Amino acid sequence: MKKFYLAIVLSLVLVTALVAFSACDESNGEPTYYDITVNRNDNFSYSCSHEKAMEGDIVVVDVVADKYFEIDKVMANDVVCTSNSQGKYEFTMPAENVTVEVMLKPTPDIDKDGTLTWKMVHSQIAVVEEDNDTLYKTQTYTLDFGKYISFSTDYKGEMINVEIYSLNKDVIPDDAISGAKASDVSGIYAKTADFTIDLTKIKAGTARIVVKNNNSVLVKTIEVVDYGQVTPEILYIEKVVVDMSELTGVYDDMRIWINDNDYTQGSIYDDTQFKDFKYSADNTFEYEFKYTPDHEFTIAVGYKYFDEDRQMYLYKNFAIENIVIGGSSQSGYTGIISDPDIEGTYYISYTADGLTLTAKVKDN
Repeated sequence: MKKFYLAIVLSLVLVTALVAFSACDESNGEPTYYDITVNRNDNFSYSCSHEKAMEGDIVVVDVVADKYFEIDKVMANDVVCTSNSQGKYEFTMPAENVTVEVMLKPTPDIDKDGTLTWKMVHSQIAVVEEDNDTLYKTQTYTLDFGKYISFSTDYKGEMINVEIYSLNKDVIPDDAISGAKASDVSGIYAKTADFTIDLTKIKAGTARIVVKNNNSVLVKTIEVVDYGQVTPEILYIEKVVVDMSELTGVYDDMRIWINDNDYTQGSIYDDTQFKDFKYSADNTFEYEFKYTPDHEFTIAVGYKYFDEDRQMYLYKNFAIENIVIGGSSQSGYTGIISDPDIEGTYYISYTADGLTLTAKVKDN
């Protein structure tokens, strides 16, 4: 009977020892701590209540987003952290190492601040390789101060009181951005200013540009794409129908050019679109061209002739007229006038040796 009692006691001691051992790690009974790592970038700062924590501990992460960014969410491994009453983020430590991910989103763009606005801004621009034979390798942006402001310049002729920089320097580095040069100038006062982005120094991605003038700030998100892939937010394909009956047999080799004065380098259409006239049975010519309505376009119409002195074929332009229909004023597209009575319809007018011809433009 005593042997049986001793066996029971020994068994209980052994079980107790196993339980006690299982609650400790290999370091002589010390509790297990797990690492906490915060993946960071340049757009936020943080502090964390723990560098290591035990399972069940409450970990508090205080995150402060830089200006022009706001916090979307904070993740601890695959768990979304909750925001406490102080606006800090908490999670309960699991039995594993934790990586904290702070996910940011940009604040909304600022297109107007006080009187400062964009006069011409490009939401997309394209990378231009150094060996690209395109004539222009910079893209111009224009600021409108809303009134004439006094200004002074540095040794490069750039306005001292206008600061421009990139928030994503891997995509658009600061050295790709020129300073602002005054335009629409009257003495020491300027109403607008231009700056450029060097397209050979940028790479594909998304960047934000900040413009500061005194107490006014503009912010613009710019997408950088491959050359030839710039697509305007609004792109129309319009049809021009020209009645050529007056010129049949007089000018057999004619051409129309439509030039985008606000062209974005690397767009899906060329800065100058042209088409040679081909007469149809009813002496009309039909031509489609692409345009974006916030750009200004100019038009040229000409005919082909042989220059005896040069022994080569050249083109001579007809005079372009800005016609007025029904008392309306010019719409802003040189040579393209809207019809006030028919929505979506406008006209191109040009003169060929005294004959005024009008091309009707309408939506497809």
